[in-house]
Amino acid sequence: MRHEALIHTVAMLLSALLGLFLGRLTDVGMSEIFIDAALGAMLYFVFVCIDGSSLRRAFGNNRFTATSLLLNFLWTPFLAFGLGLLFFAGDVDVRVGLLLCLAAPCTDWYLVFTAAARGDVAVSSAILPLNLILQIVLVPVYFVLLLGPSVGTPSVELLLLALSTLAVPLVVAVVVRHFLPRVREVSESNASTGQITFLCAAVFLMFLGCAGEMTDNLPTLVWCLVPLILFFVLMTVVARLVSAAQGWEHPLTASLTFTVLARNSPLVLAMMAPIFQDRPLVLAVLVVCPLVELPFLSAVSYVMGRRAELGQL
Repeated sequence: MRHEALIHTVAMLLSALLGLFLGRLTDVGMSEIFIDAALGAMLYFVFVCIDGSSLRRAFGNNRFTATSLLLNFLWTPFLAFGLGLLFFAGDVDVRVGLLLCLAAPCTDWYLVFTAAARGDVAVSSAILPLNLILQIVLVPVYFVLLLGPSVGTPSVELLLLALSTLAVPLVVAVVVRHFLPRVREVSESNASTGQITFLCAAVFLMFLGCAGEMTDNLPTLVWCLVPLILFFVLMTVVARLVSAAQGWEHPLTASLTFTVLARNSPLVLAMMAPIFQDRPLVLAVLVVCPLVELPFLSAVSYVMGRRAELGQL
């Protein structure tokens, strides 16, 4: 499964590069309808796998749930905001992209890395629906409170547009889960492939339509790697320190590590694409984030898994 995550990273990178290459050869406008359709299909595959009935299990381990929520929804957004100010004080679009891509915790892939690191997958799975609900509500709020005035996007318009982007795929997924069991079975068995296929299609179309702006900003996007790497390193250290302070054994430590490390930039990309289609640098930062995140998570899960096997906890 870790190899699959790396394959997804490569697929996203190739989609972006192919879009840049073809976009420089041809004068293709931004195909908003096709991008929205691809992101909507990706969101369907995300939502159809979410079991809302497991939400009550999140409170079976109150300390873990409270700790992960505080780190994900209080500490992390302000860390992302601070890193944006530190490295890109004069570039608001990059700061918006960094805040958006780092403020939302992952709702799928972190379980793969948790299992590989010998973490407590049951505890990690229990908080998945809660993380999804809170980020849908809070990510637009973070943006409005921390960066909205500098961007000039009306708060109400932003919140309504972000939520409306999720409405159709969410409704379709709920209908499928409750009334179409055969379709649900097929969708769940192909969820991973569906998510990465439509995400890559959206990334390709974004870079195809804005190839000129993207290539002009390549040095900025490369420089984005520095705060992104710093974020993942800092969060790894914070997770270890907090786990030690709680007196947790390796399984809970690994679970907290990947719960606070893994980000959900594809979902945020789908939420924010309609709002920032005229500001491609914001969306480009959201695409760059997984290119750092997934290899980093693979390395951390390998190290933690090996330490667990050798008893070096």
